Amino acid sequence: MIGRNWRCEDRRCTLYDTRRGTAALLPRVVGGVPRCQNHGGPLIDDGPRTATVQLKLLVDGALRARFTLEDGSTVKVGREPGDGGIALVGLIPEQRTAGLSRTHVELRVTGGIVHVRDRSTYGTHWRSTAGRSGPGPWHKLGAEERQYRGGDELQLAEAVVLARSGRRFPMELAQEWQRRRSSPPDAAGETRMY
Repeated sequence: MIGRNWRCEDRRCTLYDTRRGTAALLPRVVGGVPRCQNHGGPLIDDGPRTATVQLKLLVDGALRARFTLEDGSTVKVGREPGDGGIALVGLIPEQRTAGLSRTHVELRVTGGIVHVRDRSTYGTHWRSTAGRSGPGPWHKLGAEERQYRGGDELQLAEAVVLARSGRRFPMELAQEWQRRRSSPPDAAGETRMY
């Protein structure tokens, strides 16, 4: 069910429509049939769902905007990155644009894995917020491409943060499983439940 797109028989309903709606819900399955929670009718299979990544723009800790990237896309983010990019001008206060490059970072989504590269002249910092003890320290991103995982944050300028949704995609989960599995058999470490 989650690997497919769905739409309601009622053309006005956008609860499940990934093209027209602002958020696509997963269908409720009743008696083995996916159904619309508002209209009760069976949902129409609308083809395979591509992997998507959600980003959140935070300014002074407040959510300003959400962006969705599709698998196979490369997107530039910055003050005014040009056609196909995510322009932050107008979304952040003018006083926060100092230190924000026209094209600040470039995000590439391949096979459900997100990569980020610093394209700015001012520098970008990243940190993980997925640790048990809360957000980690800020580190310089650098010019090399690196993986941008669920829960990671990018500080583009003072108090301007681009956060990745904590949801991880199947390819990322498989890589994490492989990484853990490659530990030596006699590795003694604490057992953690996820």
